[in-house]
Amino acid sequence: MADLIRLGPFPSEDDDQEDLERIGELLLRISTPVTDEEAYALLSAFGSDDCYGMTGTLLHVIETAPNITSMTFPRNTGKLGIDRLIARQENWLDSIRERDEGDLSCDADTNRLRPANSLDSSVSLMG
Repeated sequence: MADLIRLGPFPSEDDDQEDLERIGELLLRISTPVTDEEAYALLSAFGSDDCYGMTGTLLHVIETAPNITSMTFPRNTGKLGIDRLIARQENWLDSIRERDEGDLSCDADTNRLRPANSLDSSVSLMG
């Protein structure tokens, strides 16, 4: 993971592609789930575009963090992956609000958002 972060942001699909194979190898070696701290650190690897699907792969890795649904991400970074994380988080919150008539509460033990009228202690961003 540290090697991937050291490489810096993914190259644009318009740039030189010499590091793509190395980036792909490093992505596949990341053990999931990642911690919240690792998820935040991995944000620095996002570039400005999809980087031939690698942005999506990294997005899925980051979404394994335990508190992904309540994390705060920087806005207006120009990084496609961060924009997607924010959009997915907002879509998840909208779906929960619609399902549970807008009632969300924060579980005191886990510090995770959950529907106020639900017996579930948490709801996954992925479903």
